Amino acid sequence: MIRKLWHRLFGNRKAPPGQRGEKIAADFLKAQGYRILERNLKTPQGELDIVALTADQKTVVFVEVKTSVEIHHYHLPEFRVDHRKQRQIVNLAAHWCRRAKLDDLTIRFDVIGVNLPPEIEPIVRHIPGAFDSHV
Repeated sequence: MIRKLWHRLFGNRKAPPGQRGEKIAADFLKAQGYRILERNLKTPQGELDIVALTADQKTVVFVEVKTSVEIHHYHLPEFRVDHRKQRQIVNLAAHWCRRAKLDDLTIRFDVIGVNLPPEIEPIVRHIPGAFDSHV
């Protein structure tokens, strides 16, 4: 019973850290009222980790998730989203929006950092509007 609850809340410890981090991030967003529209959307140009809709249903949020199994205050996982990765996400988001025909919604780019230290709860840091489309 406790093991099932732990897995539901914090993910399967045997899964790769990136997959666990993305599940934790998606669950975090759902708890904040977001609706998950897509997860792990793979294209020849790259991957979108999470596409979500805000609770007020006015903003589509493209979320890049970075995960680490260690905690280093100077090397937090969310800082690994460099300009190249930002440009890639912006391009993928533009393609997604054209395909979804969403013209009247605001778009935002967020980053979520997840630390998975052993034996304690994951640490989640959400940076709304981490970058814009002018990268």
